[in-house]
Amino acid sequence: MIIRTDFTNDDAWNRFSQKVQASQEELLSELKSLAKPEDNSSMPVEEDPDSDSSEEVVDILKIVDPTEQPDRLRLIGISNLTALRLFNDVDIRRAPRPTGKFKPSHQNPLIDQGGWQEIYSGKQLWIYDSRSNSDECVRVVSQAGDFYGTAT
Repeated sequence: MIIRTDFTNDDAWNRFSQKVQASQEELLSELKSLAKPEDNSSMPVEEDPDSDSSEEVVDILKIVDPTEQPDRLRLIGISNLTALRLFNDVDIRRAPRPTGKFKPSHQNPLIDQGGWQEIYSGKQLWIYDSRSNSDECVRVVSQAGDFYGTAT
């Protein structure tokens, strides 16, 4: 899921979202060509008369780009943690333990709180922020730290 959190440059956003759409179409086209049988000796497939034979546009990535001002205000500049809490489920796990005699100097629920750590499950999130306007990249948000001292 791509979440737009910067609304200051619509031209940059439009260029970016067009590239995402083109990439999705290319990937789907490649997947369809791999799924088609190579020879014509396969069994004919009956079409459902109630189905719409037109091609449906399938989005691989959901894009959150609100058009209404109140909804945009909720997303402007949100932190990774806020995005995770909005679009994912929170859980806890045993915190990965540091090696050696290292003793943490502070307690942070994202890293280690009483031996436990916050983690998130759900959609993988990418953030389109103000830096994305110039570098045309999104920032991936980690749902769980991989080793001690890391967090979302």
